[in-house]
Amino acid sequence: MKPQKLAPNCNQLILITAYPLNSSIHPRFWHISKGIPFGTFHRSIFEYLNKRMLKQSLLSVLLFFAGCTASLLAQQARQYSFTQYSTANGLVSNHVNAVGQDKKGYIWLATTNGLQRFDGREFITFKHHPNQPNSIPSNNLATMFCDSKGRVWIINEENQIGLFDNERFTYKDVEAEMPPRSLNIFHTSIFKEDWKGTLYLLMIGRGVFRLDESQQRFLPISREVTLPANWTVLYFQPDANRKVLWLGCDSGLVKYEPDLKRLSYPGNNRSRDPIIDSFAGIHNIQGIEPIHNSKSLALFHWPYRHPVPYFYWYDGNTGKKTRHYIGPYIPRVYHEFRGMSQQKNGTIWVYGLPFIAEFDTLHQRFQFVHQTAPYTEKFRFDVGLQAYEDRQENLWLATTDGLFLFNPTAQAFNAYYLVRPGEKNVQDGPVEHVQQLKNGQILVATWGAGLYLYDKQFRPLELPAAFNPWKNTMTIWSILEHSKTGLIFLGEQTGFLKIYNPKTGTVRNDQPSIFK
Repeated sequence: MKPQKLAPNCNQLILITAYPLNSSIHPRFWHISKGIPFGTFHRSIFEYLNKRMLKQSLLSVLLFFAGCTASLLAQQARQYSFTQYSTANGLVSNHVNAVGQDKKGYIWLATTNGLQRFDGREFITFKHHPNQPNSIPSNNLATMFCDSKGRVWIINEENQIGLFDNERFTYKDVEAEMPPRSLNIFHTSIFKEDWKGTLYLLMIGRGVFRLDESQQRFLPISREVTLPANWTVLYFQPDANRKVLWLGCDSGLVKYEPDLKRLSYPGNNRSRDPIIDSFAGIHNIQGIEPIHNSKSLALFHWPYRHPVPYFYWYDGNTGKKTRHYIGPYIPRVYHEFRGMSQQKNGTIWVYGLPFIAEFDTLHQRFQFVHQTAPYTEKFRFDVGLQAYEDRQENLWLATTDGLFLFNPTAQAFNAYYLVRPGEKNVQDGPVEHVQQLKNGQILVATWGAGLYLYDKQFRPLELPAAFNPWKNTMTIWSILEHSKTGLIFLGEQTGFLKIYNPKTGTVRNDQPSIFK
C-alpha cells in the first residue's frame, strides 16, 4: 500500500504494524522522527522487525505520512527499546547505586554487593577479601564516580573514600579533612567535577570538599568560604556556563564564585544574581541542573512538612520561574525525586521513586517512560537512582531493580498502543488505518477491535457517543474525512459504510449498490 499524504507540508512518517489476535505482542504504531533518510529508515526498521517480530507473528506494514501540524512530542507515555541487566544475566546485585564510564569505555557499577566492570558483554566483579589488603574494604558501595583523568572513585556504607586502580585492580583509601565523629552514621555522598577538571565531594552533613591533587586528600572548601550558621548543604552542582558552584541547602540556594571566593544567597545576594532572588524562600533544595549553553536552570526541592516534592524551571531569558508537580502524571502513587541528569543534546531526565521522565522544556511538561502497563513486562523498578549518559549517547538507568540501557537519541520511533481514556488495559487488534482529522484529532481503525480516537499529542480521547454500540467490535479497512462537508466515512469489512456527522453527532449505515 502506498504512503498516504495527509498534509502538504509533511515530513514525518508513522509505521503501523498489525498482529494476529492471538499474538503475545500488543499492536502498536510508531511515529518515525523526521530527518531520517528513508532508505536508512527502511533498512533499519525492517531489520528490527525481522529480528524482533517476524519470527513470532505475521505482520502487515502500512506506511503513511502524518501532518506536521500535529505536535507528536507528548504521548500516553514514552516507549523505548531497552536492555535490562540483573542477577540473571551478570549483575552481582540488582541494587545498583551508581554507574559511570572510564576513559577506555568500560562501564563501572557500584552495587550493594561489590564493584563491577562491564565491557558490553561480560561483567568482572571486585569484592572485599579479608586476605587481600588491596581489595575494596567492603562490598556495599554507596556511590562511584569516573573522573576525567580516568580514575574510579568509590565510597562505601562506612563513608570510606577510596580510589580503585582500574589498571591493576587495586584499592587505596583517600582521606578527607573533617572532624571525627563519635557515631559513624552513613552520609549520602556525591562526586562532582567542575569545568577545570577539579574534583569535589559533597558528604551531606559533613560538608563540601575539594581534592588537593598534590596531597591526594580532600580538603573542605570552608577553609576559603563560610556558609551562614546552621546551613546544611544537600546538593552540589558545578555550572560550566557561569563558572560558579551551586549549593542547594536546607535553608536556600547558594552561589559560590571560586575565583572571587564570593558567596551569594537570599538576603546576601552579593553578585546580584536574579536566580538567587527568584528562589528566595525556597528551602530544602535537593537537586540543581544548569542547562547546557543556556542561562536557564532546573531545580527540585521538598518543602518542610509537605507531602510531595516540587520541580522548578527557571527561564534564563525571561527570568520566569515555573513550578511543576508530578502527581497528576502518576495519580495516587507516592513519589520522590532522586536526581536529574542532562544529555549532551540538552534533554533533561528526572528520576526517582517510582519513575523516570523527560522534561519537555518547550511545553513545560513531563513525558514519562511508562513502566506500569502490562506491555512493558520488564521495564519495572521501585526507585531510579541515577541516569548516566555514556560517550555513545546511551542512557544507563541504575535502579533498585537492576540496570536498564536504552538510547533515546538513536531510537527513531515512539510507540503508541490501543487504549481508551481511563483504562490501563492495552487492547489487541491489528491496526489497519490512521486518519488525522482537520481538527487535529486522530482516528485509528482496527480489524475486529474497534475504533480509537486520540488528540494530536496521542492522548486517548472518548469516541462520540454514537459509536458506543460498536466501538469495541468494528472491523474497519479505511477512513476518509470529506473535505467539503466534514462527514467521516468508515469502510467496514461487512460492505457497509458508517458515516459520522460531527455537526449532529450521529452515525448512519449505508451500503452503496456497488458494494452489494
